[in-house]
Amino acid sequence: MSGSTAAIRPLRPIMAMVAAALLASGCATRPPATDPDAVAEYQANNDPLEPTNRFLYRVNDVVDTNVLQPVARGYRYVVPGAVRRSLRNAVANVSSPAVFANDVLQGHPRYAAETATRFVVNSTVGLGGFFDVADDLGLPPHRGASFGTTLGVWAWGKARSCSCRCLARRTCGTRPGWAATSCSTRSPGRALAA
Repeated sequence: MSGSTAAIRPLRPIMAMVAAALLASGCATRPPATDPDAVAEYQANNDPLEPTNRFLYRVNDVVDTNVLQPVARGYRYVVPGAVRRSLRNAVANVSSPAVFANDVLQGHPRYAAETATRFVVNSTVGLGGFFDVADDLGLPPHRGASFGTTLGVWAWGKARSCSCRCLARRTCGTRPGWAATSCSTRSPGRALAA
């Protein structure tokens, strides 16, 4: 391998991202006013929350870089992996009743039965959920049973996307679902338990 090829190899991913960004930049231009069909399509697909989302992204990026990442690194450095896993298991167990309710509301009786069984097994044999005994018995947890998903199942409808890193990226339609799920499952240590 020649020296010039070895020097370029680490730059390949960066060059690919720059090329993709240049190609995609042409997609974000407003159509000319002389083409009413294109303008109508642009307005139908336009996101009125984009300026707010861009601002929130910048704020969230600063908070993430300067506060959340150092706290998370410190937490991982201080708290052993087995303790973090036990905390994560306990928090997941506490959220099981909300997951069960959403399984029922989404019309998934099998998932609801599995969630109820996992909750009972992990709450008793798993010492309050600190140990995920149900997973060892062949009942793995499932995802997607949030209240936001339940609203989607019940045709809440398409909604705009709003960005807030500490709350995760959500559509305006799933914000009420996130709030309902959060009020029923969040604990002060949930973020740190992850």
